[in-house]
Amino acid sequence: MKDLFLLDPGLVFLNHGSFGACPREVLAAQHRWQHEMERNPVAFLGRRSAEALWDARRVLAGALGAQPQDLVFVPNATTGVNTVARSLPLQPGDEVLATDLEYGACDATCAPARTTGASRCRCPSTARRWWRA
Repeated sequence: MKDLFLLDPGLVFLNHGSFGACPREVLAAQHRWQHEMERNPVAFLGRRSAEALWDARRVLAGALGAQPQDLVFVPNATTGVNTVARSLPLQPGDEVLATDLEYGACDATCAPARTTGASRCRCPSTARRWWRA
């Protein structure tokens, strides 16, 4: 698995969630897209990119068994969590559950639940013991 990434071979990298290292194959695809954009930025951003994003949604939808129009791309996981969490019609009596391993920015997303009358519960994780070992 390690040879799929450009990471220093002596490094044990456990932070893919925050800044994640991209697999070599993903980096190669990013470079191809970047080169296509740089060859003609106006044509790419003005016309080609919307079609390319729609094609990507179609492929992803097929893999997930979803409809392309039901999928959106977000710049990062935190934005995705925020978008979904803030779209929930929470009401008094609802409860938002999270573990004590939540990433800070995503954990903060749950705070506005209090303004709706919903409560928030942080459940202790047994994984916390492993983390401290």
